[in-house]
Amino acid sequence: MLFCGIDEAGRGALAGPVYAAAVILPASFDVSILDDSKKLSPKRREIARTAILDGALYWQIASVPSEQIDKINILQATLAAMKEAFEALFAQYGRKTSNALADNEKDLTVIVDGNQLPDIGGNFKLIAEPKADGRYPCVMAASILAKTERDHRMMEYHKQYPLYRYDLHKGYGTKLHRSLIGLYGASPIQRQRFKFKNVPANFTADHI
Repeated sequence: MLFCGIDEAGRGALAGPVYAAAVILPASFDVSILDDSKKLSPKRREIARTAILDGALYWQIASVPSEQIDKINILQATLAAMKEAFEALFAQYGRKTSNALADNEKDLTVIVDGNQLPDIGGNFKLIAEPKADGRYPCVMAASILAKTERDHRMMEYHKQYPLYRYDLHKGYGTKLHRSLIGLYGASPIQRQRFKFKNVPANFTADHI
């Protein structure tokens, strides 16, 4: 029996894409380096990321950009990214195993962090569980890959749009980020449908 974990990163951000990852780990993987990505320091996340990319049996990452998020809403965008990541992983899984695909499905349990399931029906067992990223190593690994991949992308966006300091907040709704939106207007990767509270008038970009 194999376990595939699926998780997202960036669902609650005000700017940038939402990412999702799907991961199947071998039984021999050192799970002591894993945790919910939010509980790991950036350094530990990067160490874990390298280990996952090198040691996972299968992994895939997908994303949906801010323009598409505005069109279909963040829930549907998140589920779409999860579906894309899993389907790419499952294609690998089917190619690399010698059993019939139907048998492969029966050997697989898919665990999704949260209470919503992407449209990935099959003969495998499919579970949606809130806070799964703190319980199951495969979901922890997916959480880490999605988070680090998105962080890397937001660092690239910082180079394109340095006024918005995506290097500091990664697009989340911090006071700094909201103050910069107030000063400079929406950036090209702003999620236009997202609403947020105004920053206190005495908080400006000088607080960087």
